[in-house]
Amino acid sequence: MIQKNYQREHVRAPFNDKMFFKDQDYVYKAKIKNISSGGLLLSEIPFFPKNDQVQVFFYLPKSFYWENADIHEMKKYLNLNRRGHIIQTSVTFVREEEKQFSIEDIFQKNFGLKFLALNPQDKLHLEDYAQKFKRNLSVLSLWFEMMNEKKNEYVLRFHLLSKILGYNWKSKSESEIRDLIHHDLNDFQ
Repeated sequence: MIQKNYQREHVRAPFNDKMFFKDQDYVYKAKIKNISSGGLLLSEIPFFPKNDQVQVFFYLPKSFYWENADIHEMKKYLNLNRRGHIIQTSVTFVREEEKQFSIEDIFQKNFGLKFLALNPQDKLHLEDYAQKFKRNLSVLSLWFEMMNEKKNEYVLRFHLLSKILGYNWKSKSESEIRDLIHHDLNDFQ
Protein backbone atom coordinates (compact mmCIF):
# COMPACT_ATOMS: atom_id res chain seq x y z
CA MET A 1 0.00 0.00 0.00
CA ILE A 2 1.27 3.44 -0.92
CA GLN A 3 1.56 5.84 2.02
CA LYS A 4 0.13 9.27 1.21
CA ASN A 5 1.66 12.39 2.71
CA TYR A 6 -1.00 14.91 1.68
CA GLN A 7 -4.55 15.84 2.68
CA ARG A 8 -7.36 16.05 0.13
CA GLU A 9 -9.28 19.31 -0.03
CA HIS A 10 -12.02 18.12 -2.41
CA VAL A 11 -14.41 15.18 -2.58
CA ARG A 12 -13.20 12.94 -5.36
CA ALA A 13 -14.78 10.15 -7.34
CA PRO A 14 -13.45 7.20 -9.30
CA PHE A 15 -13.52 8.06 -12.97
CA ASN A 16 -12.79 5.42 -15.54
CA ASP A 17 -12.57 7.37 -18.77
CA LYS A 18 -10.06 8.98 -21.06
CA MET A 19 -8.78 12.50 -21.36
CA PHE A 20 -6.48 14.28 -23.76
CA PHE A 21 -3.59 16.59 -23.01
CA LYS A 22 -1.39 18.70 -25.21
CA ASP A 23 2.38 18.86 -24.89
CA GLN A 24 4.14 21.07 -27.41
CA ASP A 25 2.67 20.11 -30.80
CA TYR A 26 1.38 16.67 -29.78
CA VAL A 27 -1.89 15.51 -28.25
CA TYR A 28 -1.80 12.46 -25.96
CA LYS A 29 -4.53 10.27 -24.52
CA ALA A 30 -4.51 9.15 -20.88
CA LYS A 31 -6.88 7.39 -18.49
CA ILE A 32 -8.37 9.29 -15.56
CA LYS A 33 -8.38 7.19 -12.39
CA ASN A 34 -10.23 9.67 -10.19
CA ILE A 35 -11.44 13.23 -10.33
CA SER A 36 -12.49 16.12 -8.10
CA SER A 37 -13.10 19.83 -8.45
CA GLY A 38 -9.47 20.35 -7.44
CA GLY A 39 -7.78 18.06 -9.94
CA LEU A 40 -7.44 14.54 -11.23
CA LEU A 41 -5.29 11.45 -11.06
CA LEU A 42 -4.09 9.92 -14.32
CA SER A 43 -3.08 6.29 -14.64
CA GLU A 44 -1.65 3.87 -17.17
CA ILE A 45 0.68 6.33 -18.85
CA PRO A 46 4.49 6.41 -18.78
CA PHE A 47 4.93 10.21 -18.52
CA PHE A 48 3.24 13.55 -18.00
CA PRO A 49 4.95 16.87 -18.77
CA LYS A 50 6.09 18.76 -15.70
CA ASN A 51 5.46 22.14 -17.34
CA ASP A 52 3.83 25.02 -15.50
CA GLN A 53 0.61 24.60 -17.46
CA VAL A 54 -0.71 21.81 -19.63
CA GLN A 55 -4.00 21.95 -21.53
CA VAL A 56 -6.40 19.05 -20.85
CA PHE A 57 -9.75 18.06 -22.36
CA PHE A 58 -12.24 15.47 -21.13
CA TYR A 59 -15.92 14.62 -21.13
CA LEU A 60 -17.79 14.62 -17.81
CA PRO A 61 -21.10 12.74 -18.09
CA LYS A 62 -24.19 14.19 -16.48
CA SER A 63 -24.84 12.40 -13.23
CA PHE A 64 -28.01 11.50 -11.38
CA TYR A 65 -29.04 9.92 -8.11
CA TRP A 66 -30.04 6.37 -9.04
CA GLU A 67 -31.41 4.85 -5.83
CA ASN A 68 -35.06 5.52 -6.73
CA ALA A 69 -34.73 5.10 -10.49
CA ASP A 70 -36.53 2.23 -12.14
CA ILE A 71 -34.83 -0.27 -14.42
CA HIS A 72 -36.30 1.36 -17.54
CA GLU A 73 -34.73 4.74 -16.67
CA MET A 74 -31.35 3.11 -16.03
CA LYS A 75 -31.44 1.21 -19.33
CA LYS A 76 -32.50 4.34 -21.19
CA TYR A 77 -29.55 6.26 -19.73
CA LEU A 78 -27.12 3.54 -20.83
CA ASN A 79 -28.55 3.27 -24.34
CA LEU A 80 -28.78 6.96 -25.19
CA ASN A 81 -26.01 9.40 -25.77
CA ARG A 82 -25.45 10.77 -22.31
CA ARG A 83 -25.48 14.49 -22.14
CA GLY A 84 -22.66 15.96 -20.17
CA HIS A 85 -19.97 18.59 -20.29
CA ILE A 86 -16.72 18.88 -22.13
CA ILE A 87 -14.18 20.35 -19.77
CA GLN A 88 -11.20 22.15 -21.23
CA THR A 89 -8.80 23.70 -18.77
CA SER A 90 -5.19 23.88 -17.74
CA VAL A 91 -3.50 21.78 -15.06
CA THR A 92 -0.17 21.63 -13.36
CA PHE A 93 1.80 18.58 -12.24
CA VAL A 94 1.59 17.93 -8.48
CA ARG A 95 2.92 14.44 -7.82
CA GLU A 96 3.92 11.13 -9.36
CA GLU A 97 3.40 7.60 -8.05
CA GLU A 98 5.15 4.61 -9.55
CA LYS A 99 3.07 1.47 -9.72
CA GLN A 100 4.82 -1.62 -8.39
CA PHE A 101 2.25 -4.36 -8.65
CA SER A 102 3.43 -6.41 -11.61
CA ILE A 103 6.00 -6.49 -14.37
CA GLU A 104 3.40 -5.08 -16.81
CA ASP A 105 3.16 -1.93 -14.65
CA ILE A 106 6.87 -1.19 -14.72
CA PHE A 107 6.54 1.71 -17.18
CA GLN A 108 3.15 2.89 -15.97
CA LYS A 109 2.74 5.68 -13.44
CA ASN A 110 0.01 7.66 -11.74
CA PHE A 111 0.18 11.44 -12.01
CA GLY A 112 -1.64 13.83 -9.71
CA LEU A 113 -2.67 17.04 -11.46
CA LYS A 114 -4.18 20.24 -10.09
CA PHE A 115 -6.67 22.35 -12.04
CA LEU A 116 -5.40 25.90 -12.55
CA ALA A 117 -8.05 27.86 -14.38
CA LEU A 118 -11.25 25.91 -13.86
CA ASN A 119 -14.26 28.06 -14.64
CA PRO A 120 -16.99 28.23 -11.94
CA GLN A 121 -19.55 26.27 -13.99
CA ASP A 122 -17.10 23.41 -14.59
CA LYS A 123 -16.20 23.40 -10.89
CA LEU A 124 -19.89 23.03 -9.97
CA HIS A 125 -20.30 20.17 -12.47
CA LEU A 126 -17.29 18.37 -10.99
CA GLU A 127 -18.51 18.85 -7.41
CA ASP A 128 -21.97 17.59 -8.40
CA TYR A 129 -20.48 14.58 -10.17
CA ALA A 130 -18.33 13.62 -7.15
CA GLN A 131 -21.18 14.01 -4.63
CA LYS A 132 -23.61 11.99 -6.74
CA PHE A 133 -21.02 9.31 -7.44
CA LYS A 134 -20.36 8.99 -3.72
CA ARG A 135 -24.06 8.50 -2.99
CA ASN A 136 -24.54 6.12 -5.91
CA LEU A 137 -21.58 4.04 -4.78
CA SER A 138 -23.19 3.71 -1.33
CA VAL A 139 -26.38 2.55 -3.05
CA LEU A 140 -24.38 0.09 -5.16
CA SER A 141 -22.85 -1.35 -2.00
CA LEU A 142 -26.28 -1.77 -0.45
CA TRP A 143 -27.70 -3.41 -3.57
CA PHE A 144 -24.72 -5.77 -3.68
CA GLU A 145 -25.46 -6.94 -0.15
CA MET A 146 -29.19 -7.25 -0.88
CA MET A 147 -28.47 -9.13 -4.08
CA ASN A 148 -26.36 -11.60 -2.11
CA GLU A 149 -29.20 -12.09 0.35
CA LYS A 150 -31.12 -13.66 -2.54
CA LYS A 151 -33.26 -10.62 -3.26
CA ASN A 152 -33.45 -11.08 -7.01
CA GLU A 153 -34.99 -7.69 -7.79
CA TYR A 154 -31.61 -6.11 -6.97
CA VAL A 155 -29.52 -8.23 -9.34
CA LEU A 156 -30.40 -6.28 -12.49
CA ARG A 157 -30.37 -2.94 -10.67
CA PHE A 158 -26.88 -3.73 -9.30
CA HIS A 159 -25.54 -4.62 -12.74
CA LEU A 160 -27.09 -1.58 -14.41
CA LEU A 161 -25.77 0.84 -11.77
CA SER A 162 -22.34 -0.83 -11.96
CA LYS A 163 -22.28 -0.18 -15.69
CA ILE A 164 -23.43 3.44 -15.23
CA LEU A 165 -20.67 4.05 -12.68
CA GLY A 166 -18.05 2.48 -14.94
CA TYR A 167 -17.40 -0.80 -13.12
CA ASN A 168 -16.76 -4.03 -14.97
CA TRP A 169 -17.15 -7.09 -12.77
CA LYS A 170 -16.29 -9.74 -15.36
CA SER A 171 -14.05 -12.45 -13.92
CA LYS A 172 -14.22 -10.91 -10.42
CA SER A 173 -15.14 -12.96 -7.39
CA GLU A 174 -17.74 -11.83 -4.88
CA SER A 175 -15.05 -10.89 -2.37
CA GLU A 176 -13.11 -8.90 -5.03
CA ILE A 177 -16.26 -6.95 -5.92
CA ARG A 178 -17.01 -6.23 -2.26
CA ASP A 179 -13.39 -5.18 -1.62
CA LEU A 180 -13.32 -2.85 -4.62
CA ILE A 181 -16.60 -1.18 -3.66
CA HIS A 182 -15.41 -0.70 -0.07
CA HIS A 183 -12.02 0.54 -1.25
CA ASP A 184 -13.65 3.16 -3.46
CA LEU A 185 -16.07 4.17 -0.70
CA ASN A 186 -13.17 4.65 1.73
CA ASP A 187 -11.16 6.51 -0.92
CA PHE A 188 -13.59 9.45 -0.76
CA GLN A 189 -12.18 10.41 2.65
